[in-house]
Amino acid sequence: MTPEPAVYCIKTFMPHPGHEQDLEVRLKEHWDGLHQAGLTVPNQGPFFLRSRAGRVLEVFEWKDAESMEEAHRRGELQ
Repeated sequence: MTPEPAVYCIKTFMPHPGHEQDLEVRLKEHWDGLHQAGLTVPNQGPFFLRSRAGRVLEVFEWKDAESMEEAHRRGELQ
């Protein structure tokens, strides 16, 4: 049996000056909602990188392709 391929979410954000902390809080809340809904892989949190210019890169793994589609259908998770 072949394992299902990994489905990753990779997003970039450029926060407005002075709102970097607001973005971090919103990203954490968003991921927590996805995780609590069972749409992300268990035992693995998101990975964040911040460039010197302030751009934020977020990477996490969906449980499967259907989980990604479900998150986009559910307004409370967007």
